[in-house]
Amino acid sequence: MNRADAPVQPIACHNCRHYYVTWDVHFPYGCRAHAFKSKKSPSHEVYEASGVECQLFSRKKSRAAGSDEESYTCGHK
Repeated sequence: MNRADAPVQPIACHNCRHYYVTWDVHFPYGCRAHAFKSKKSPSHEVYEASGVECQLFSRKKSRAAGSDEESYTCGHK
């Protein structure tokens, strides 16, 4: 099986900085880059509509341990 015959691995939108979960019960997933909401994963919608994987995917910055954000603890030892 060559590369063209290989199944397409969908892009995981939850790892993209443009992805968000909406308050709309009918369209719970959104993409700020493409400016739309969907019932399915936005990358799946983009692929169905164009036949091309999402070109606007941008990986979220990871929250590394020891970052500038405060660390919250429950106070129990």
